[in-house]
Amino acid sequence: HHVGQPVGLLEDDVHAPAELLGVGDIIAHSEPMKVKMGGKVMTGCFMEFAKGTDLGSKSERVQRMFDQVEIFDTAGLYRDAATLEVFDFLCGQVDRHGNNMFYQLSEPDENGKRAITGLQGIDSDLAFGDEVEEFNMKGVQSWKDTTFIDAGLAEKVKGLDRDTLEYAIGDLIPQKQIDVMMQRVNLIKDHIEKDMVIVEPDKWDLKANKPEQVKDQLKTIITNLMDKGDRHKLSQE
Repeated sequence: HHVGQPVGLLEDDVHAPAELLGVGDIIAHSEPMKVKMGGKVMTGCFMEFAKGTDLGSKSERVQRMFDQVEIFDTAGLYRDAATLEVFDFLCGQVDRHGNNMFYQLSEPDENGKRAITGLQGIDSDLAFGDEVEEFNMKGVQSWKDTTFIDAGLAEKVKGLDRDTLEYAIGDLIPQKQIDVMMQRVNLIKDHIEKDMVIVEPDKWDLKANKPEQVKDQLKTIITNLMDKGDRHKLSQE
């Protein structure tokens, strides 16, 4: 169990701040439920509307699809990866890696190559720890390394205060962790003002941005998505 993590944290606890920040689609929504199978009652979380393809799938068809992925520089992937970076830091989610995301994949192009066109986070059960600056996303050693943020998300973060946060998630997590989350919000607010590049919704191809910043972002994305074992030999073209 993660230090200071509330017992029985549900994916839905993380979905509440996602809705608050206007990025509800970035995390798969789930509900606790009981299922009866062969006389046994099983309790678990039912994840609905998870968009995309599961890297951990045992299906040969799905594995073939991932084997065809060679295109990473898409507007949707840039946007969703940047949003997850900021959102995971705000929520103290310290276990984001290639196998707890769903991937939206394009159809193969004329050369048989697929692109990743979007992401959705799943398995957010290590969120809301007590450490203010703890951040453990491969390739992004610190929240200070986050560069790009969507204009809509930036506005929502800037407008976030303790009362709003309390109203949205006060009944889901302990007061101490709301305090810690608010500290993270203030760190990101400051980071937005001083260092981050705010991207308008229709400019996520990043063609208007500095090439070295875009290259760093792409490298970070690929480092995070490469955490797949040797089964998928994705290469940076």
